[in-house]
This record gives sequence, structure tokens and C-alpha cells, in this order.
Amino acid sequence: WIRGLPCHTYGKELQQKLRVTEKQVLELQELIKAKARHAAAEAQRAAELSEAAAETPAMWCITLEQLKDFHGGIQEDMRRYCEAHDIIRSSDGSRRHVCTSVACGFDHKDAGHVARSGIAQSDQGKLQFLPANMHLLVERYIAPITDQKGYALLKNPGGRKVDVFISHTWNEPAHNFLTSLEHALEGTENLWISAFALPQHTSVRGAHLETEFMKSPFVQALRSATMCIVMLDGALDVFQRAWCGFEVALAGQMDVPVMTWFPEILDVEGCRAKAERLDIRFMQCSAGEDLTRIKLEVGIQFADFTDLNNHLRELFAERLDVYAKVLRRNAEQVRKVQELERRAKSSKNQGDRMQEVTARRMSLIRRLAVEQRAAATRGLLVSEKEAERHDGYDAERQVSRALHRTDPALASLVQAVIKKRADAAQEAELRLKTDDASRSLEKKLAEVVEAKANDLQRLYTIRGNDLEELRGRVAFLEAQLEGVQAKR
Repeated sequence: WIRGLPCHTYGKELQQKLRVTEKQVLELQELIKAKARHAAAEAQRAAELSEAAAETPAMWCITLEQLKDFHGGIQEDMRRYCEAHDIIRSSDGSRRHVCTSVACGFDHKDAGHVARSGIAQSDQGKLQFLPANMHLLVERYIAPITDQKGYALLKNPGGRKVDVFISHTWNEPAHNFLTSLEHALEGTENLWISAFALPQHTSVRGAHLETEFMKSPFVQALRSATMCIVMLDGALDVFQRAWCGFEVALAGQMDVPVMTWFPEILDVEGCRAKAERLDIRFMQCSAGEDLTRIKLEVGIQFADFTDLNNHLRELFAERLDVYAKVLRRNAEQVRKVQELERRAKSSKNQGDRMQEVTARRMSLIRRLAVEQRAAATRGLLVSEKEAERHDGYDAERQVSRALHRTDPALASLVQAVIKKRADAAQEAELRLKTDDASRSLEKKLAEVVEAKANDLQRLYTIRGNDLEELRGRVAFLEAQLEGVQAKR
């Protein structure tokens, strides 16, 4: 009678289900172990890539999207900081931030600072508004976090192979610099920018120049770049910066194509006058020891200053000619924008007018940017003399013409450049697809693990409830059995 009770059959079924559950638990444990091994292998590979990247300056690059995210995070704080401070420059070139308020609540971080009351009366006239330029960006936001690695390696531990080397002045407003990069680039390039590539902390700043100059990080990066872009600023300060001049000269020596980017509607003749007076002997550096080192290297790498100056003047003159053609093609739009600016300044309702002028001006600048990129592409694909024979900025048409000419040297040059760009694009696309596939796989694996864990938890809950119910029935039957035995 006892053997025929339903609890025996139910107990066997429960044991069978528990064995199935134990098997599922073992499978889940194996899956978790496999995931852990994969994660450990990925971490090891990432560590190896990080170590290799740390030793390879050409990998210290950042993307335009990362730059935009970084600037978006600090823009408001930078604006408020500039409103609360002035700047004073010493005769030795050093800069100090001057707090305009007695109770300055800002953390000045790596920037030298002093209260306004600490400035001598005779120096009060030297005070200037603090500009939100690259100097401030580096001192306040980059230097404090880059005592071991540059910001680019902090964002990309595995590194990014350099595509474009950026030469620019730190005196340019950070917002203008970023806007110029957005207009000048397609957005997929890996950018080598000294402010983000090199550690900027005061304890290590300048250490990269202690090695042999031609083995320094910026020279190695420039040698590996497919292009060097010189970012002109509105004040044309680039023509006075020794680092910019020397980088352009080295790019020419290394056969790295140089593109000069004009950020806005500039006075071509004013630019030409400055370019014609360019002389690297009288250029400036923020650090005096850098200027001394550059002049020494010029004497080593080049015949003399005269040859170098002539090379730089010719290069900028050629680029200005290209830019002048771009402006002539858009002369009517330029004239309209300038007329709108003149009217807006004399208008009573200046605010609304200036908004319209700004919108029209930005539209024109974007148009000029497109033509500048096309002109630069053409300049990289054909020689300067060949480019002068043809009008127009359609790069594909220029490539087609070049390939069908009888000049084998020109055809091979074009094919080499096209192949190099195609390989770079294919590599970037493959890297993107690999990253997407890896992220998708990790997401699916995480979903499977989570689903299995939830199922297991539910199964344990159900089985626990069933087991308690079974125990209660067994106890009830045992009590009945004892009663039957007592009656017997």
C-alpha cells in the first residue's frame, strides 16, 4: 500500500528533474569559465597592445569624435573660468592667471595663478583677458591627468595608427581649432596632435626632447603620417611659430604631403605679405629652450636658414594661390556676406542681424571647406606643374585624366596614392566591422548568461517549493502509517 502511494512516483520525477537541473548548472558554469578565459585573453591582448602603443609614438592618436566629446565636456567650465580670470605675461614668457574675485572658487590645477591684489600697481596695465585657447586647455584639463601617458593613449590604450599630423599654434582659441578640424577632415582619420599625444604634466613636459631630436616622438609620428595639415588661425600666428615652421620643413624633407588649411574668409594679400616675410630665425616658441634646440637642428638637417626660409615661403605661396582661386570661385557669396556684416554693424537691431550674418558666414565657410578639400586632394594626386595646366577642383576627373596620360611616372604616382588610400579605407572598415562583431557577440553572450541565470533561479525556486510540499506529504503519510501500525 505504501509503495503504491503517489509520493513515490512524484519523488522519482523530482529526482529526474533535479538531475537535469544539475546538468544545466554544469553547462552554465562551463559557459562562465569560457567567458572568463576569453575576457582574460582579451585583457592580456589589450595589455600587450597598450605596452606596444606606449613605445610607438605613431600610435598616439585621437579621433575627431573623441576631441568633440572632450571639448563638449569642458567648454562650459572653460568659459566660466575665463570670465573669472585675467592673464599677465612675464618678460621670460611665463604666464600667470589673475583671479578677478577675492573669493575665487576655482581649482587652478597646473596653472600658475595669483590674486589681483598680488599684482604690483605698475603691472596692472599688463593685465589682459584670459583667452580660452589651447594653452589654457592643456594647463587646466590635459596636464593634470597626463603624468605618464598622453590623453590619446588614455582614450585609446591600444593606440591608433597616425593618418594625419596636425601642425597648429596653441594661441588659437580651442573652439576655433576644433571647428577648423571638423571642416578640414572627413571625420574618420586618426589625428596626431601634440597637446593630446604627449604627456603634458609639469613633471614630464619637455622630456620627449631630451632624446635625440630626430628620434623624438613628434618626428617619428610625422614620418609615419600620410599627410601634414597646417591649421592657419585668424591672427595668422602660425607664420610666427617656430614649431610649425620646422614641422612643415621636416614634412617636405620626409616627402609627407603638406596641406595648408584656411579656417575662414582670410585676407589673401595680408597672408601673402606675412608669408613673404617668414623667417625661422625670428620665429617664437612658448619655451625658450625649444627655440634653441630647433635652431640647432635646422643647422644640422638643412644647408642653412636661407634655403629653409625660401622653401617655406614657396610652399605657403603655392597654397595661397590655391586658396585665392577658391575665393575667386565664390567671390559673389563672399561679397554678400561682407555686405551683410557691414549692414549688421550699423543696424540698430544688431543682435538679430548678426545671427543671420553668422549663419550665412558659416554656410559660406563650409562651402569653401569642401572646395579646399577637393583642391588638396588634387594637389596630392598630381604635381604642382601638372595642376597648373588644368582648372577645376574635381579630384576624380583629375585622377582620370592623369591615368590616361602617357606620363608613366605620373600614372604610377596616382595609382600608388589611390591604392594607399583604398588600403587605409579597407583597414578602417575591417577594424570597424571587427569591433561591431565583437561588441555584438559580447552582448549576445551576456544576454544568454543572464537568461540562463534567470531560468536557473526560477527552477531552483520552483523545485524548492515542490520539495517542501513533498516533505509535508511524506510527513502526513508517515503519521498515517504510524496510526495504522498502532491500530494493528
